[in-house]
Amino acid sequence: MKIFIGGSTATGKSSIANLISKEFNGEILSCDASQVYKYMDIGTDKKKELETKQHLIDIVNPDQNFTVVEYKYYADIVLNDLNKSKINPIIAGGTGFYMDAYLYEQEYGNTQINEQEIIQSLEYDLEHKGPDFLYDKLKTIDPITAKKTHPNNTRRVIRYLTIAISGKKPSELSKTFKLNQEDYCFFILTASRELIDEKILKRVHHMIDIGLKDEIENLLHLGYTFNLKSMQAIGYKEWKDFFYKNEKIDNVIEKIHINTRQYAKRQRTWFNNQYKNLKNVYYIDIDDMPYEKISNIIYKTKK
Repeated sequence: MKIFIGGSTATGKSSIANLISKEFNGEILSCDASQVYKYMDIGTDKKKELETKQHLIDIVNPDQNFTVVEYKYYADIVLNDLNKSKINPIIAGGTGFYMDAYLYEQEYGNTQINEQEIIQSLEYDLEHKGPDFLYDKLKTIDPITAKKTHPNNTRRVIRYLTIAISGKKPSELSKTFKLNQEDYCFFILTASRELIDEKILKRVHHMIDIGLKDEIENLLHLGYTFNLKSMQAIGYKEWKDFFYKNEKIDNVIEKIHINTRQYAKRQRTWFNNQYKNLKNVYYIDIDDMPYEKISNIIYKTKK
């Protein structure tokens, strides 16, 4: 059985996944678009101290272009190996695109043709013309997809434009649910906005305390720059002016806090809307004994 644990940032997905993995003979498959990158641990909140084996973290260098297509390739290999060993995959994270790679049979477009050149061109437009310019381009090429996409989610806008320019409109790509009802349980962790905001602020300060600035300095020392896709992740992009324009660290902290809150809001919207009509989906409040509730549901489902 595949067990999915999703939700916005700061809902404790990794900790719950670790406990569930130990109880149900599982291993964790990270479903996070930033945790795939090496050397980026603190800002992506990797939980390397978990007792359970984790997959799909630290698999590419920060200067490598990595998309959902590559993610699906690696995920399929891991799933096949776990299946042979009769180990339950615990798929945990907050990147909806990556969750969909497990849930749906879908096309991703012919994105291998000059993909890097297309992305570089779009990133140039983003830097020099702004996010509204890219979003307007997406509205022109594929208004259906644009309507479902937030203009400020530039990573997703660039991904959709890359797919469209490379081959086929994202809205025209087929997408079919591929799991049987008995094959999965999907748990979405929820909490009040006030609690999430409080936990995010504590997390940001904790990241600073344990050396986030040093992690950024190390990445720059290794030759990685803020122009890279990986360095556009929240927790990293906000440091550019600190290093190159002498911005105060308090401003960096505030930017990370605000951007993380906004990201959590987008995640809540995604998980509330994208999966609510699927079977075997359970919304679990993190203040209401989440581990016990999830464990009980899995036991009942497996009977």
